[in-house]
Amino acid sequence: MSYAMVNWFTMRSTNQSFFERFNMQYALLDGFERKFLLDALEFGVLKDWKENPVKELPDIDESAHPFHVCYGGYLLNPGVSDSDISRKIKDQTGFWLAAIDDTRMDCHSIAYYDIHTLPLISCGHQKIVPFAALIKADECIISKISSYSGFAVTAFLRIKDQDIATNILNREGIFAFNGCERRFRHPVSEDNWQQAVSEERAIRCAKRLIQCKG
Repeated sequence: MSYAMVNWFTMRSTNQSFFERFNMQYALLDGFERKFLLDALEFGVLKDWKENPVKELPDIDESAHPFHVCYGGYLLNPGVSDSDISRKIKDQTGFWLAAIDDTRMDCHSIAYYDIHTLPLISCGHQKIVPFAALIKADECIISKISSYSGFAVTAFLRIKDQDIATNILNREGIFAFNGCERRFRHPVSEDNWQQAVSEERAIRCAKRLIQCKG
């Protein structure tokens, strides 16, 4: 796995919006010239960052972790173009993702190998790309993805030379994982993983992220 590198801008406004609906995981943060999609855990991380920054754990040993096929949706930040979005998401394979574990408030790496995307859907003002992805991660992350808790594991492309807070503020979107494929009888590999994918489940998991019906 590699780390991504991008240009970024600095957050200037400290005006943070309240969560509009407390039973939802995701809400918007008002910032300089744009709005940022955050989950509730990240909202707290940013609020307390100076006094209590999140600890980033070392990258996982890929050779010691099994592959998993996980479902979810890629949620675009407002104002981010959805033009050729599936290709852009695909281009991020081979790079590290990051996710914060709410149990110990550590930041875990996720090895992002491949992805199968479906056509973009819209629920209200939110744009989502349903997906099934081939990943490796610590067991605490995988167990949360497959837990049926109603909350997704929020992951994002990890940018080298940025701290976690800066990375969150400058990302274009979120990989929200809320389902794990357990029905495939054979060990999952880079060669056979697409055989395990259920497109119907990928769409269902994506819509469930923001309680989209239909």
